[in-house]
Amino acid sequence: MRTDSRRTHNPFNALMVLVIAGVVFFAIYARQTAHEFLFRPPPVSYERDSSFEYVVADDGIELNVFWEGAGKDAWTVLYLCGSEEDLSMAMPKLRNYQLKGYNVASFEYRGYGFTEGAPNESNLYVDAGLVYDYLLRHKGVSESRLVLHGRSVGGGVATELATSRDPARLILESTFTSVYENLLSLKWIPGDMFENENKASKVGCPVLLIHGGDDGIVDAANSIALRESFEGGNVSFLTVPEAGHRNVDRVGGLAYWTAIEQFVRGSKSGL
Repeated sequence: MRTDSRRTHNPFNALMVLVIAGVVFFAIYARQTAHEFLFRPPPVSYERDSSFEYVVADDGIELNVFWEGAGKDAWTVLYLCGSEEDLSMAMPKLRNYQLKGYNVASFEYRGYGFTEGAPNESNLYVDAGLVYDYLLRHKGVSESRLVLHGRSVGGGVATELATSRDPARLILESTFTSVYENLLSLKWIPGDMFENENKASKVGCPVLLIHGGDDGIVDAANSIALRESFEGGNVSFLTVPEAGHRNVDRVGGLAYWTAIEQFVRGSKSGL
């Protein structure tokens, strides 16, 4: 008797192949969409000058770093920019910090300003760590007086940095809980990016959350959710009712800077 050696078609296997292919497709789509949403380098609107320094990454990329010192005993702010923000756009905020007596540092992500390369989540984390360590080793900055201030996607960079280093304060402005789930509404796609909500429990320093009440890009509900995620209760919260996503400091004005000063210094000094 001859037996049929041909394999019987299994519709379940075919269905599984289609499901896996669909998940892979949407994962690639989500990653590409998120990248286009998160990283939008503006045209360079400033020239190189002596206030810029350069930190060289392991792959040879020179990170364009801004540094202005106020004194050895001053608090230091490392500002992490938003997705459509370069150093020239951040400068009003940095100058305000300077006027209040802070050492100020920031840097251009890859593909921004005079920093070459292309940005992604991984190299943002690594590069921010390099700049952080550069401040400690070469600028005499003490972690006990170092503030991380991240805006929008920069809040994700700051949150990651706060889990791997030991800063004194963390300020998150207009920051989201994660990318896929809350910005792109793709809750079932694996491999989410900038998972700030999941990292919150690993942050050991006091946190200040700031959000515009009229933010049409990252809803203020994100900061409310983040507030619940940080353990220990050492969390302050400021809502600026009339502010959108990019103008919280300008709309908030004195209330914005008062909240920061009280959070950092524990008093109203320096206003």
